[in-house]
Amino acid sequence: MNAIEVTNLTKYYGSFKALDQINISIKEGEIHGFLGPNGAGKTSTIRILVGLMGASNGSATIFNQKSGDKNTKKLVGYLPSDFGLPKQYTIGQYLDLIEKVRGKGQYREELVTRFKVDENKKLNQLSKGNRQKVSIVQALMHEPKIVIADEPTSGLDPLLQNELNNYFQEYVDRGGTVFVSSHILADVQGICNNITVIKEGKIVSSGSIDDLLKTMPRKILLSLSKDADPNIISQELSTKSISKELDKFVIYVEGNIKEAVSKIIQNEKIIDFSIPQPSLEAYFKDIYSDEN
Repeated sequence: MNAIEVTNLTKYYGSFKALDQINISIKEGEIHGFLGPNGAGKTSTIRILVGLMGASNGSATIFNQKSGDKNTKKLVGYLPSDFGLPKQYTIGQYLDLIEKVRGKGQYREELVTRFKVDENKKLNQLSKGNRQKVSIVQALMHEPKIVIADEPTSGLDPLLQNELNNYFQEYVDRGGTVFVSSHILADVQGICNNITVIKEGKIVSSGSIDDLLKTMPRKILLSLSKDADPNIISQELSTKSISKELDKFVIYVEGNIKEAVSKIIQNEKIIDFSIPQPSLEAYFKDIYSDEN
């Protein structure tokens, strides 16, 4: 069973089409990244999934139940980037209220400890980072079947960002599912099984990170001898262009990289070379470049 199934989902704000017949499938038991810059449609998708607004057309289901329905909401832990809190309560009083609605938060004590939450503090005294920690606790303490998170590390320091990533891994190991939107691409590459990329309201790619990175041209850094002509080197290596990056020259190779490496090794004008591992950041930049 898929945890999330989005089919031909469309959303208009007046005449503006924010989502254009998007399709997303997310397997149960995975951490799935949802990537795109501001305005691409990520938050609109997430708000439809958690029932905060309706779609103009299409459908969205969570474990085969319509998104936004009362019973569906019970399956979801929603972790937004900036959480509105009732300011008249302490953190402890607020979490008590959440438990009255959702039932006992079996992981409340652990989460409060791990994210250094002081339950005696008033909600109206919290910084953005501390509000986000409360949001994390309320979303996760009752062990939902799926967590839907929109920029969940917003306002957190690097140590707590890492702590949340570790918790997501543990939660999935216990049988949970995470659908997470994030701008921190290194974190996404580190914890996600699969990703979906959205651009201007349309899905432009989806799949495992490894498979998507394999579709990219491979970057190779070259150190050339002083008498080498970079343009001639580029022609000899059958690359479209060569550029300078600090003290190195850069080429991009599509297709069989072994053939390019063989040519590099045999070229006396090339003193040294290295092949960086492809990154999600480079993939993201490639999709959002002006040429695309």
